[in-house]
Amino acid sequence: MVPGLLLVLTMLAATALVVAVAGYVVAITRVLDRVGARSGSDLERVAGALRGIANETTMLTAVADVNSELRSLGATLQTIDGNLVAFVQAQG
Repeated sequence: MVPGLLLVLTMLAATALVVAVAGYVVAITRVLDRVGARSGSDLERVAGALRGIANETTMLTAVADVNSELRSLGATLQTIDGNLVAFVQAQG
């Protein structure tokens, strides 16, 4: 009689464990759905924000390139100015 009772209790415990695990799987799935599986999810919003940041920062690299070119142009203009001053002084 005792072995039969232990078998029934073991089966009940195993069933309770399966039900508990299934409950946790359902809860985890709901959380993951909120994070990224649906339209308007948190993950989609984060991805959109990252795309916006990437678009804005490309402008920053372009500004740095323009500044570099302007510095080069300024140096060239200073050289031309120096040559013109030397030419005028040599003429007069």
